[in-house]
Amino acid sequence: MTEQSTPNAESSPAVRIDNLYKLVPADGLKLESGGKDILYKVVSLRDTNVADERKAEALSERAMMVGGGWKLLVSDSNFKHVLNMLHIESFHCDDTAIPRG
Repeated sequence: MTEQSTPNAESSPAVRIDNLYKLVPADGLKLESGGKDILYKVVSLRDTNVADERKAEALSERAMMVGGGWKLLVSDSNFKHVLNMLHIESFHCDDTAIPRG
């Protein structure tokens, strides 16, 4: 049996989060506009509430045939994806803020 090493608090660098509503992607989010690649450097986040959860639920519903009848089902992965997108308030690139819409 091999021994596994675990990092301890003394050797790990301390991570400080100044703003929970500001996400800085390591490589930027790539987008092509006018034949040029643009990297979004910051994504601003916002709080979500129960209304956002209901909206995410409605957007992730799919009608499917189950046992000979139509049922309205919600995919967990689609729900999580939609709710994550609802957390985004805007994208920032070169002093330009683009709202989620």
